Amino acid sequence: MKAKNFNDSRTAALRESGVSEHAGFPNPATDRSLQNLDINILLIRHSASTYLMRIAGNEWRVLGIFNKDIVIVDRALGARANDLVVWWQGENFVISHQNQVPQETETWGVVSATIHQFREKL
Repeated sequence: MKAKNFNDSRTAALRESGVSEHAGFPNPATDRSLQNLDINILLIRHSASTYLMRIAGNEWRVLGIFNKDIVIVDRALGARANDLVVWWQGENFVISHQNQVPQETETWGVVSATIHQFREKL
């Protein structure tokens, strides 16, 4: 797993429908105010210390993290007991729960979110 620093110069302009109880799209005939959704604001707390890492393997599928998913790792966050954290083992990054990291090892960052693509970009 390689770390890539987050570059907040790109933003995605999405629109929030204001309807949170439905899984589908809102009826365009309804008069609801739309709000912009910014991926940077939703997922990135500390852009200077946030890294994107691509997962290799399916060890975390029980948590909904699959092979080739992207984890957002924030080095500025303090780790809590059940957090998923990234730490060094030899020359590789490893993800595990905070309470499973060896005591002599320092955590590198906290997994704050994941991105799962249903269709790969062509």
